[in-house]
Amino acid sequence: MTTPPSPGVYPHVPFEQYLAWDLPSQSILKAMRQSPAHYRAARAGIATVKVTDDMTLGSALHTVFLEPELAMEAVTIWRGKARRGAEWDGFKDENDGKYILTMVQHEKLVGMSRSLRAHQFVREWTGRMEATEVSVVGEAHGLLMKARVDALTDEPLVDLKKVRSCDERTITRTILDFGYHVQAYIYATLFKRDRFVLLCVEADEPYDVVPFELSPAFLREGEREAKRLIGKVLACERASNWPGRSDSAVPVLLEPPDWLIEDPGITIGAESASGDDDTHHS
Repeated sequence: MTTPPSPGVYPHVPFEQYLAWDLPSQSILKAMRQSPAHYRAARAGIATVKVTDDMTLGSALHTVFLEPELAMEAVTIWRGKARRGAEWDGFKDENDGKYILTMVQHEKLVGMSRSLRAHQFVREWTGRMEATEVSVVGEAHGLLMKARVDALTDEPLVDLKKVRSCDERTITRTILDFGYHVQAYIYATLFKRDRFVLLCVEADEPYDVVPFELSPAFLREGEREAKRLIGKVLACERASNWPGRSDSAVPVLLEPPDWLIEDPGITIGAESASGDDDTHHS
C-alpha cells in the first residue's frame, strides 16, 4: 500500500496506483455489511476475490466502451475449446495483463458496445465527458475514502453496469443487494455532484440499454446506510476491535422463514420442506 494523495480529483491515475492508495473505497466499506472482521480483511487485501468470466467481460466492456483506443492492446480472444492444457497455459502467458475472452464473450462485448453507442442518452453523455477513469480522495462522514468513476461530467455522474435484466423491479433489487445506492451517495459526495445514473446494459440479446437515475430518496437511503457503516468503522478503529458476525458464547438461534412455515410442502433441492425424501424407499 502507498500513501494516498491529498483530498482532490485526480485524472489519468493508473488503476494499479489507485488500488495501492491506502484508503477504503465504497466496495471495501460495504464489506462492513457482513461484519467488522470482513471489512478489516477487505481493507487489508486479505479477502480474496475470484475473478469470474462475468467480471472479466464487465471489465473488458468498461475498457472498450470508455477507452476504445485501448481495445486492441487490452482485449484478446481465445479461439480454442477447453480453457486448460498446455495450449491454454501458453496463450495465457502470452497475453498476460489482457482480458482474455471466449468467442461467445467477445460477441456479447460487441453487442453491448453497439447498443450503448446507439442509445440517445449515451451519445449525449459521451459528448460531455471531461475525462475517463477519474480518481478522487475525499471525506464522507469523518472517514477519508477513495473512489474512481468511469467518466467525469458535470451532472450527472454515470456508472456503467453490465446486468442480466434492465427490468425496473430487478434493477431495484440489484441496487439494494449490491449497495449501489451506497456507491451513488459516496461518489456524489466525493465528486461533489447531486445526481447519479446507473447506465445499465443487458449482457444478452437484444443488449437492451436503460439509464436509471437514482432519485433523491434513493440517495438519502444510500447516505443513511453509508453513515451507519462508516460509524461502525470509526467505532472499531477507536476500540481496535474487529469482531465477526457473532462473538457471543450463546449460539445464534435460527428460525425458519415465515413462507416456509406457511407452506411446508415446498420442495427445496432434493428434499421437501416437510422432511420427506423425494426418492421412494421400499
